Amino acid sequence: GDEHEFQLLPIAADVDDDDESPARDAAGRFADCFRSQAWKQSVVVNAEFLGNRFGNENPLSVRNAILTRIGSDQQHFGWLVALERLSPVGVPFQSRSSEAEFGTHEATLMETAAVMLATHAANCQLFAEQEQTLVGVVRAMVNALDARDPYTRGHSHRVAQIGHCVARELGLNEDEADDVYLAGLLHDIGKIGVPDFVLLKNGPLTADERRQIEQHTVIGHSILSPVRQLSHVLPGVLHHHERMDGNGYPKRLRDDEIPLAGRILAVADSFDAMTTSRPYRTAMATAEAEKILIQGAGGQWDQTVLDAFFAVMPDVRRIYERDAAQCTKTHQSILQYGRFEDECQGKLMQRLAAGAAAE
Repeated sequence: GDEHEFQLLPIAADVDDDDESPARDAAGRFADCFRSQAWKQSVVVNAEFLGNRFGNENPLSVRNAILTRIGSDQQHFGWLVALERLSPVGVPFQSRSSEAEFGTHEATLMETAAVMLATHAANCQLFAEQEQTLVGVVRAMVNALDARDPYTRGHSHRVAQIGHCVARELGLNEDEADDVYLAGLLHDIGKIGVPDFVLLKNGPLTADERRQIEQHTVIGHSILSPVRQLSHVLPGVLHHHERMDGNGYPKRLRDDEIPLAGRILAVADSFDAMTTSRPYRTAMATAEAEKILIQGAGGQWDQTVLDAFFAVMPDVRRIYERDAAQCTKTHQSILQYGRFEDECQGKLMQRLAAGAAAE
């Protein structure tokens, strides 16, 4: 038989990758040599041309090759390379005549595969862009809520981070924990629909004001419901004030009727509310807040969720340490800006005074 054998080498990686495998090296060299010709249509190169081009240094003893671009007029994602090479010792390849060469049929197959890959890559890129846009909108909504109530600034971010830690401790996978995080960011978004005189009141609420505050879960659910990409966070937003004994709101669910995200965020939300200051009270000590959580196990909060919360308490403490450091940094920036502004105003006043004296 013929000593020459046939193999297509699938190179499913960027040719600029640092991987030093011989096949990847060969694909990279072919792409470098022929990419300018292959920009508009596939390039097919065969034995005689390759011999003249590479001589004795022909990578992998390549006999025939095809290079096809993955992309469109507007976007470029990479290259698809097919190689036919000589059989290395000990590796059985399907026999093929040494005179066989790549042609139109193989090039068409490559182009079809490239179109499919380009479509998939474009869809992935579009999805990533939509995801980034969605995250930006979510953060803008949270910032809008923080701007209304400076005393709760950072509350949603802390609840989201605590919720994520607890979710992972409970065995939820990364995607499920991310859903809890996003629900934590948005859990209070319905407060946008609560009147300022109620939301910002410096003191105990009346029964009617309490009912208005309690509507924030339903309002938040209504705000987010039209956004299909946020459908998976709705249970946490709607049910984070439910209680295990059925005395919560808005649906008075109990025990396992309450979605897990709601039970997780109920603990995270309560802990952060107790340990941060409000206009009408100072922050509660962490130990005191933990004692209240323990006393409320099974009644207000889920015991299993509380166990997970206490298991990740070191992570929770780090969340508050980072938050405090960020607040200090922001405060220092404000002070620095204030000093800069005072200095500028002082110089301006000096210039005005000097001008007046000259007149």
